[in-house]
Amino acid sequence: MRLLSPITFVAATLGLSLSYGADSQGRFVAGGGVGSLGCTDYLGATATARQQGGFEALPGGNSLNPFMQYVLGFTTGFNMERDGVSHIFRAFGQNHGLKVLLAIEPWCASNPTKSFDEALFHQVWKLRHEPRK
Repeated sequence: MRLLSPITFVAATLGLSLSYGADSQGRFVAGGGVGSLGCTDYLGATATARQQGGFEALPGGNSLNPFMQYVLGFTTGFNMERDGVSHIFRAFGQNHGLKVLLAIEPWCASNPTKSFDEALFHQVWKLRHEPRK
């Protein structure tokens, strides 16, 4: 029996783990990374963070780091691609990533079958469609 070469093994493994580059209508990537995780996963991470000292303390913040990085990457991509938008989460002020995570939490609690992506998209929708206070 011949073993797979390391290059063949890596190529096969990566080929199986890549996500599709579009949603079900062929428009854009929605999901992948923590974006594809459910709201229950996010709520579990927030509960763990609180048990570990809070969102801004180590190791609590580490529990939320993948979600934080996803929000920051989403922010960059949205800002770059949306005409007339320089900072979609400007209303959150300094440390917008953490504030977005906190804003998403109640929506996820009310919509536990939805994904983290959907929670983030809902937050963007709110910012763009609800009157400013």
